[in-house]
Amino acid sequence: MFRFEYFHSVSKTIAESDMIGLIPEIVIANELATGEMVLLDVLDMPDIKVDYGVVFHKSRVPDATNKLFLEFFKSLVANPCH
Repeated sequence: MFRFEYFHSVSKTIAESDMIGLIPEIVIANELATGEMVLLDVLDMPDIKVDYGVVFHKSRVPDATNKLFLEFFKSLVANPCH
């Protein structure tokens, strides 16, 4: 079992090996859409619910790039891949 601090490391390792990973679907939305990765059907496994938050330092003001990212993220959340 490996623990990664960054989801990119997990998805890259899964893509380059025979490992199974536990990763938020939104992180691999493109890979799921293209069929490069698939979600495994694990019988009798309850849905995993994880709360995430979009965070930003309170003393800074989001710039144009941050605002574009937020719009992109909102669109992903509004239109999940399944």
